[in-house]
Amino acid sequence: MLTRDVPVGEGQHHAVHSAAVLDDGRRARFAAGLKTGVHRLALTACELACTVPVAPRSSSKADAFGISFTSPVGVAAGFDRFGRVGRRFGHLGFGFAELGTVSLNGGPDRPSLAQAVLAARRPGPARLGIVVGPDDGGTLTQAMDGVAQCLEVLASSADYVSLSLCGKGGSLRWPLPQSLALLRRGARVVRAGPLLLKIPAGPHLGDLAEAAGAACFDGIVVEGADAALIADLHSLMPVVAVGGIHCRGDVRNRMDAGACLVQCCRPLMRYGPLAAVPFWQQ
Repeated sequence: MLTRDVPVGEGQHHAVHSAAVLDDGRRARFAAGLKTGVHRLALTACELACTVPVAPRSSSKADAFGISFTSPVGVAAGFDRFGRVGRRFGHLGFGFAELGTVSLNGGPDRPSLAQAVLAARRPGPARLGIVVGPDDGGTLTQAMDGVAQCLEVLASSADYVSLSLCGKGGSLRWPLPQSLALLRRGARVVRAGPLLLKIPAGPHLGDLAEAAGAACFDGIVVEGADAALIADLHSLMPVVAVGGIHCRGDVRNRMDAGACLVQCCRPLMRYGPLAAVPFWQQ
């Protein structure tokens, strides 16, 4: 029996393409949901572990911005955004923890000013830093006003506050001129406690670091800071390194380059409280 190929019509091509796109969308949603679930489980495990310390205290202390830290290793804001654990991370051996990014009105993935004030009242042995940024949408003037209000209120609630200029994908949230304007506005409103600037490693890093020094910021938090970058920056002002911190060797690498503190996030998302153990192992 003879057979012949039957050409696929345009409508069939469209149907196949639509099904593939739909399948990709489902996979993406599943992956995002799985990541969120693992993150929540890890955070809950840390919260429970803080009731009974699972790691010894670090023997190395640190001083930065006029504050003493029991350890130079801390928890980045991306892990405990709403401050569920907060200062209690000290029970796992961490010297400090951050919450945020806080905005005036908040959102599904970021605490509001009111929520941050409540979270800052929870006691614990670790230092607490609060990262502040603008609400989504709105004008630059509205962003400045919201950030100024958050910084002014939270500066007396936390051990330090940090103004974040970070956007998605390791870029600045605003173009350089607007970022500089927001930086200067933030510097004018904080009267109590250290004020840091959180910025991504990128082409404008040097300009922002110099502007932060001129505006009397107490330090900079740099996303994606490797040893070479830290070595170039730490002479300008104290540098807090974020990204790529998984064990004591990573901590020593950043500290030897000149960082005063380091933050971790991804190991905690993967392993929960067990992620603390490699930092204290000799």
